[in-house]
Parts: sequence; structure tokens; C-alpha cells
Amino acid sequence: MRHSSGGRSGWLAAAADQWRQPRAIKVGTTDQVSGLDPAGSYDAGSWSLYSNLYQSLLTFEPGSAVPVPDAASSCRFLGEKLRTYQCELREDLTFSNGDALTAQDVKYSFDRMRTVDVGDASSPKALFESLASVKASGNRITFTLRTGDATFPFKVATGAGAIVDHTEYSAKQLRTGDTVVASGPYVLKEYKAGVSARLEPNPSYKGALKKTGTPIEIRYYKEAEQLNAAWKAKQVDVSHRQMPPRGGAPPQTPVLKRRTG
Repeated sequence: MRHSSGGRSGWLAAAADQWRQPRAIKVGTTDQVSGLDPAGSYDAGSWSLYSNLYQSLLTFEPGSAVPVPDAASSCRFLGEKLRTYQCELREDLTFSNGDALTAQDVKYSFDRMRTVDVGDASSPKALFESLASVKASGNRITFTLRTGDATFPFKVATGAGAIVDHTEYSAKQLRTGDTVVASGPYVLKEYKAGVSARLEPNPSYKGALKKTGTPIEIRYYKEAEQLNAAWKAKQVDVSHRQMPPRGGAPPQTPVLKRRTG
């Protein structure tokens, strides 16, 4: 599964890469998912899910903080002022519902993310204050920036750059319900908000990831003590985020534990 930097999570990638076996890998986490629509969520838990369900033009490979093409075949700045960024879309991409993924969908996704009514939800559009416009022609997408922004490719590679099907996601409102239409390496087979998510490999995926591994079952825990109890009871194979500290000291970094036996 896909790695992340600056919001795209790598713990699911670690699970899939290191646990290749027939049964589903059970991942426990204290991350929470605020919503399934990438235009309305700006948090680590949601982006962890998006990075495996949705495609962006760019993504991060495991162990790397440098964006590489995913839905795009190539991306680059034009000129030295860093105000025009251009990508070529891969051929024959499809969404999980069978619809073709086109450059127009990419434009629609960025325009939608910057304008959709998110209500009380947090919006990722704050990342793209430098973006003036998006144009699509054939398989080419051109971003025009108000000011030079060398970090723009890194922003495109986050959950904020997720590509959605224009026929499935309203331009004015966030998508509701517990289903996702996307083109990432995994599809969402089942989702229970705050409880669990089941991801299965997407046979139609074409992108940076060459292998999609095995099914993943994510179990969400509100408290670190609950996650720790699940780990001790061998109810999860991989634990991520906060675990109760030893000796009462506060944890300094998120924890990723993988069962080895």
C-alpha cells in the first residue's frame, strides 16, 4: 500500500509490504477518520485512508519524501519562476465504478476541493492558496500559480490532491454515506465510522505501486489503552499511533508495532 509524507500515511504501506499472506492483515490505530470525502477532511486519519483509496497525480513511495508520479505519467515545472506546473495523465485509468478517469476529472477535483461547501468540516483548500487556475486539455493538466511555489508538488501528493469522479461527487456538497468511488490501489469494501474499514486490492489500479498486497482490516480505537488491550489479546497484527507509555511518561512519537510471531 502507499506511503506518505506530510499527511499521506505510511503505516498501511508497511502493513501490506511486510505481511503478504492470504488472510487479511488487521491494523489497529487511534487515528480517527473525519470523513470519506477528500474535499472535506484535513486530518491524518482521513488522509491515511485516502492515500490507499484515491489516486493523486503524485504520491510518495515507502521510505521517501520525494513525490513520484501516480495517476500522472510525469509532472514538471515550466520555467524558472515556478508558477506553471504541468502533468501528463496516465493512459486508460479507471475509477472503481468502471468510469474512465480523465484530465477533466483532475481539474474538477481541484476546482471542487477549493469551492465545495464543507460546512463545519475542515477543508484542505488552505494548502492551495497559491493556485490560481487549473486547465485540462487531452491528457495534460496545467496548474497556474499566483506566486512561485516549490512545495506545490508535495501538496499535490497529499490527500488534498485526491482525484474523484465528477459524476459521483457533487460540485457543491460533500459526498455522504459510507462508500467511495476512486482509482487507488485499494477499494473500500466495508466501512463503519469510528469502528472499522476493510480494504481490498483494486485489480484495475495503474500507478506508482506495482503490487497491492493483501486485504486490510483497520480497527479504530478511541483510547490508547483500548489499542494496547487489542494488541495484547492478539486481535491486531499491526498497531499504530499512541500506545500507553511505560512508567507514566508521555509518548514522544507515534508507535508502529508489527507482530512477529
